Amino acid sequence: MIKEQIRIACDVKDTLDYKLIKPLQGNYKKRTPEQIDKLCRVIIKRGIRFPSFIAKIDGEIWAIDTHGRLLAYEKLEKDGYQVPEIPVVYIEAKDKAEAKQILLECDSRYGKTNQQGFNDFISDLDTDFLRDIEIPDIKIDFDEAEPNSNKIK
Repeated sequence: MIKEQIRIACDVKDTLDYKLIKPLQGNYKKRTPEQIDKLCRVIIKRGIRFPSFIAKIDGEIWAIDTHGRLLAYEKLEKDGYQVPEIPVVYIEAKDKAEAKQILLECDSRYGKTNQQGFNDFISDLDTDFLRDIEIPDIKIDFDEAEPNSNKIK
């Protein structure tokens, strides 16, 4: 039984069945089941807000920036959700080696998020949505002493 169709929440020129996309990164990143669950909750709540960056090389479609989402889409379907064709953006790459370089460019951070800057940035937001967010080097810790608290410690 299908629970509901996942909503697309961005506008792009192309869409594609996610099952046609091959993962490129191998063991570059590891994701825990809890991280995939968080990503699934975000997709269920907010829809697919970001296109997947992919490269078409020798007739095959390779993931540049979408590996975690591919795992989430698969889990969502197993859990009974209907995943539509996903929004994609084709990135030019002449071969897999160049696609890997592009993946590293896409994953690069040209700045570091710091805890105080993060806290200042979110100070005027309802922070409940942060329960499903992960940002490297940032501690997002809710005050669980207060029942139903959305207050960050």
